[in-house]
Amino acid sequence: MNLTSSRGGKIPTPFSTNTGTRPRNPVRRHHIKLGIIDEITPRERQISADEYKLFHQALKPDFQDFVTLQFYCAGRVGEIAGLQKKNIDLDRKFLRIKEVIVWIGNKPQIKSVPKNGCERAVFINTTMAEILERRMNDPRNTTEFVFQRNGNPLRYNQINENYNRAWKASGLADKFSGTHQIRYAAAQMARRVSGSLDAAKSITGHASSAMAAKYSNYVDLDLNRRTLESLEESMAS
Repeated sequence: MNLTSSRGGKIPTPFSTNTGTRPRNPVRRHHIKLGIIDEITPRERQISADEYKLFHQALKPDFQDFVTLQFYCAGRVGEIAGLQKKNIDLDRKFLRIKEVIVWIGNKPQIKSVPKNGCERAVFINTTMAEILERRMNDPRNTTEFVFQRNGNPLRYNQINENYNRAWKASGLADKFSGTHQIRYAAAQMARRVSGSLDAAKSITGHASSAMAAKYSNYVDLDLNRRTLESLEESMAS
């Protein structure tokens, strides 16, 4: 159907089917630029030390151990689930992130190398040493894994459910969820206390500085305050 203009001419419909007339798309470039179909809210990644402590306190004791090691290793959850006694040297105070657990249909499978294909060494601090020594000497654990359930590596849903239960119990479920936030927390806090991107990179094991920066990025409000106060003084003088 064609419409008639005020001057008597024909106004083509957006998709004319007249022979010899090329269909016209009514959506213009400026429409696309102006159009917003659905805004995506970015996931919260900034976590404070106090928030991490609240989450940690809300965990069951077994998972407090698990999360503590994940935090100090700045590890992926599969790296901690796959941590084996043979890769822990308490005398020399280091452990190797080598074999990891991946879950296929929630069933744990052992993978010989981490996600990036490179194993890495992690220093064992006093807190980690206490956890590892206690768990490695537990007579109930006859497996090679530091963390196990009924003789088997942990299933992902067991880990994820405990994390999300703790996020909820600590009142943080509206900001955080899942297991990977702890890797972000470790990277961010390492950069805060050291002021160094290299320090964060050294614990996350990232080969790329850009990726380490993404994980350890945080808003240093104290530095921001000092800078703006200095700028204000400079402008006043």
